Amino acid sequence: VMDCTHAVQQPGGNITRGNRTYVKPIALAAKAFGANGFFIETHPTPEKGLSDAMNMYPLDEMENFIELLLKNDSCVVEF
Repeated sequence: VMDCTHAVQQPGGNITRGNRTYVKPIALAAKAFGANGFFIETHPTPEKGLSDAMNMYPLDEMENFIELLLKNDSCVVEF
């Protein structure tokens, strides 16, 4: 299981920062290496989230994101 949103966190001080733009590429990279489960924090308005707001993936984009992850089964790398 890949924890996509916590992977982009940048802890420090009184607030946890991060960059949600890297959530999708990290998930797709993990998928390419065989991950078959994904933890993705989501919110209808991520910037208003009470925790991890900068890392949360927008809820209205999740359906397409999930479809993309399901579609890319053929890209798995085997070692």
